[in-house]
Amino acid sequence: MVLYAALARLGVWDVLTRLGANAGPSRRFGWSHTVASMVFCFALRFRSVEDWKNGLRRDLGVLIGEAAAPSVLTMRTKIRAVAESLDPLAFSRDMLQRYLALEPVWEGLYYVDGHFCPYFGQHPTPKGWDGKRRLAAKGHTDVYLHDAKGRVLFFFSQPLNDSLARALPGAVAEIRRVHGEQPFTLVFDRGGYSGDAFRFLQAAGIGFISYLKGRSARRQYPLKRFQRGWFSFEGQRHSYRLWEKKTRLKAVGMMRTILFVGDDGQQIPVLTNLAATARPAKVVHCLRLRWRQENSFKFLSEHYAIDQIIQYGATPEVQDRLVPNPKRKALKEQVRAVSKQIQLLEAELGRALDGNDEGRHRTTRGFKIAQADLRRRIAQQRQVLARLENRLRHTPGQISAQRVDKQRVLLREDRRLLVNALKLVTANAERMLALSFNRVYQCSRTHSAYSALCFSFPESSAPWAPIALRLFSKDPIPTRLAKLFKSC
Repeated sequence: MVLYAALARLGVWDVLTRLGANAGPSRRFGWSHTVASMVFCFALRFRSVEDWKNGLRRDLGVLIGEAAAPSVLTMRTKIRAVAESLDPLAFSRDMLQRYLALEPVWEGLYYVDGHFCPYFGQHPTPKGWDGKRRLAAKGHTDVYLHDAKGRVLFFFSQPLNDSLARALPGAVAEIRRVHGEQPFTLVFDRGGYSGDAFRFLQAAGIGFISYLKGRSARRQYPLKRFQRGWFSFEGQRHSYRLWEKKTRLKAVGMMRTILFVGDDGQQIPVLTNLAATARPAKVVHCLRLRWRQENSFKFLSEHYAIDQIIQYGATPEVQDRLVPNPKRKALKEQVRAVSKQIQLLEAELGRALDGNDEGRHRTTRGFKIAQADLRRRIAQQRQVLARLENRLRHTPGQISAQRVDKQRVLLREDRRLLVNALKLVTANAERMLALSFNRVYQCSRTHSAYSALCFSFPESSAPWAPIALRLFSKDPIPTRLAKLFKSC
């Protein structure tokens, strides 16, 4: 039941109350019971709300201060009502402010990356790159913000599966809402490598750290140019072999590039626009910390199922878009076919010339007269090719999707945004408890055992209220537990 204390400290109930959360008319379970049930559903590692049926309602009801927990059918109805009563994105934004108020981001360092969620339904949704299966598949992309400690802060949806470079302005806007005009730095992988994105970040006065792509990234340099550099982070000293130079990017200008030797001896170039006062070892180590974000994705996928599609249904795409012109594709196929036919006929004419009997056709004129039919077929095919190429030049490469009836649909996601936001709330609450346990007990072995106390407490717990939590026990509370509750 200590999880309630962490949720109260995060201010979940205050945020939902201010946003006007409402679960609709009810005789028993309100929005507070619904949210608490969802949080414990994820904290108990149920894969989805549907898995809630695998638990005993009488036992689960103790967690929300009721005789029995709501059924799956009731949960579905209440979740839909709560999602329709508020803006899920506003809830995520308010929670981002709470996260940063409790624990500011180290050095203003934000890690941005997209996470693709595949879709296997029948709707013609936009396709994106599925990194796990290494192919293009239907689905949607969520862009996540983390800090240097691997703490997940915020996410927003990219239903059209735009590249990470196109998602950076949206991420900057969300960070500006809570970070203000103070300087901060974005860290992203090669998916955000773009000249337009770099120009946007420089114009906005935002620092960035990423990997260098292209021909210059594959170039190798003598190892004698590299020198040792170190950076201390979280009480550990990290040493690298570094060499710094400048790289000219098209339409961007000269950029600071730091090369370091990886564990396998490969030279890895790091691109940044930070000032020279930022130590090269620090820049490299901050980029290498991006793997904490990848580990967070893996943890959230395995334990919180952030890839799941929460609701059914889809809506047609309202915004028009340009798609490849199918007529141009058909014309290109015809051009290739006619060109191949001309090559075959010319090859046949060449073989006839090579095997010409000079006793019968001594002159070129005589040979042409003898091969008049073949030459006429070649001329006809060349005329056809000229007409096809002229039509191809006057055929646009892209046309409106409405003209070719290639309208896509976008999955409905109001409930998904709310449920995933609550999953992130649960993950941050558990993280807060883990840090509290580790700080009080000063023992790493109890760091992984905190979840047992989150859902059990000696004897009983009082019915939950949004403002305060009261815990009762027949036995005296140990000193360490009392200190822990006070810290939470």
